[in-house]
Amino acid sequence: MNREKCRCEYIVDCAFYRKFGSRQSNVWQAIFRLYCDGHSKNLCEVYARRQQTGRFTPPDIMPTGRPVSFVYKQLP
Repeated sequence: MNREKCRCEYIVDCAFYRKFGSRQSNVWQAIFRLYCDGHSKNLCEVYARRQQTGRFTPPDIMPTGRPVSFVYKQLP
């Protein structure tokens, strides 16, 4: 799969990605591969809100639309 072709066009300005995009744990990397670099960007609530309103969700909102949990925040 060509990751650049699937990559979300909002990734550079996305508050969620800017805050958490440098995380290296397998959990974070799976989230980024699925929503930010993959074909599932249309399932991303951050993406949907940007499409609908022109604004991003707050940075602590995950692509699922739920707040980033304390446990996730502890992962590298």
